[in-house]
Amino acid sequence: MGEHTTAEKNGKYISTVEIKQVQSENRVYNVLLDIRYTGNGKTVVKKTRLNRKTQVIEVELDFKPDRLELDPDNFLLFRLVDDKEG
Repeated sequence: MGEHTTAEKNGKYISTVEIKQVQSENRVYNVLLDIRYTGNGKTVVKKTRLNRKTQVIEVELDFKPDRLELDPDNFLLFRLVDDKEG
């Protein structure tokens, strides 16, 4: 997962996250991914379609998320790689 940011706009929060498919083969997977957003005592799960090597996902929320979780129920098998770790 790349960088995650949140910006306030008109009383709502826009959460932006970059997701990269980094498998060694050239294939691009087409999958439906759940993303769980948590913050201010609230939780919401949003579904998004991944179908490119690199995608920027923007979601409008009623609260400022302090945490997001990709595939919280482990429907997909993948390894999370943090760009900041090198």
